[in-house]
Amino acid sequence: LQVTYHPKTFLDGGIPGENSERATSAAYCAQDAGKFREYHDAIFANQPPEGEGYTDDDLKKFGKDAGIQGDALKTFEKCVDDGTYREFALKAEAYSNEVGVKGTPTYYLNGELFEFGDKEEFIAKIDEAGAPKKSDASATK
Repeated sequence: LQVTYHPKTFLDGGIPGENSERATSAAYCAQDAGKFREYHDAIFANQPPEGEGYTDDDLKKFGKDAGIQGDALKTFEKCVDDGTYREFALKAEAYSNEVGVKGTPTYYLNGELFEFGDKEEFIAKIDEAGAPKKSDASATK
């Protein structure tokens, strides 16, 4: 199983302040500190009210919440302040649109866009694709 994150900036069309772009840039700053997943989780755990966005102070606090510390935290905060990855965030948005990622979540199975309605359908599709089962793993021990 491979999980690829494509942070999206499409919410910026309806909320002033380029919040998704800034948050995506900050997530890439967190990746520099080895804390992308933790940062991603911190952002989602602290969703702002509908129609509002994050302040730069919020974005930096989420770095601390993600476990970025010491010199890495200082580097992270400077990266957020400088908007180091903002242009990259926009390019990543364009690329994800080109490959069919229009919203979250989007799933591909064996390279093909896959939409499913429920958990059972998803499991059935994975089984059809030949994904290994728990019993396969225990047979190799």
